[in-house]
Amino acid sequence: MAEFERPWPGWIDGTVRPYVAAYAYLLGGFAAFDQLGGFNRLALTWRVFGKDAVDEAQAQVAEVLTGWGYRLGRRSDHRVVTVVCQALLLNRSPLLEDLTTDVFDQLRLGAGMRQWHVGTLFGIQRAVAALGFCDQPSFSVHGSMPAIEGTSGTWAEWVERWYATSTLTPKVRSIFRGTMAKAGRWLADQHPEITEPGQWTRQTCAAWVAAVDRMNVGDYIQRTFGLSKRAGQPITPRTKAGILTATRVFFRDCQEWEWIPRRFDPARALATHAAFRRSSDPTRGSSPTISGPNCCGPA
Repeated sequence: MAEFERPWPGWIDGTVRPYVAAYAYLLGGFAAFDQLGGFNRLALTWRVFGKDAVDEAQAQVAEVLTGWGYRLGRRSDHRVVTVVCQALLLNRSPLLEDLTTDVFDQLRLGAGMRQWHVGTLFGIQRAVAALGFCDQPSFSVHGSMPAIEGTSGTWAEWVERWYATSTLTPKVRSIFRGTMAKAGRWLADQHPEITEPGQWTRQTCAAWVAAVDRMNVGDYIQRTFGLSKRAGQPITPRTKAGILTATRVFFRDCQEWEWIPRRFDPARALATHAAFRRSSDPTRGSSPTISGPNCCGPA
């Protein structure tokens, strides 16, 4: 903001910036919004396209996402609204029907679509696809992250839906996404009849905790390239604790967002085993907290 005001001291303040951006957009084709820093994209979109047209597009997306169980109105609400506005501005149209599959592909690769936007864009494209205006997004739309493989398609879609909705930091969401992909491969191997989180019971949780306790480095991962020399050796107590932490968060969120019924308490059914805690005690040289991308193993 200070840099914006510096050339004209005393003449302007920050309140004129949205108007300058609107004029630049309409008259000069300006679209480098990533260079403007933080600003209210909704207000700019209203000025460019008109409030009624923009609110109609936002309402259509919100209605679909809410129908699927997305809990808008909290922090995630601002992110969905912001990314819808960004998509409309970059596509230079307030109409959802103009957001075609090719447009979404271009938006995802554009410099104006920051990394934290990409996960939200996944959910928005799903909503626009449900309205009949584009194709469903592939599961490989999260930047450099590979598509989830080795699980049922339904499980992968649930994981991607959680990833697109969660308000955790991108780094933590990516780690937890990999962990739940690992859980999906375990299901496909041991319990192929279970393809959705709503099918989990306390017995399923107990079986998963036991599987984690017996897990070795390299089990149920997608990428084996560069696997450490510890492949085949038991995973560390810290890694076990990280896997269960991610699983608890995933199921807690799914229940709180009312996506699935509350058939069990994740805090109890997926509690970190006492042996994990003892082995992970900081006084013994380890900590169960998540501190890096390898805490839950590769996806």
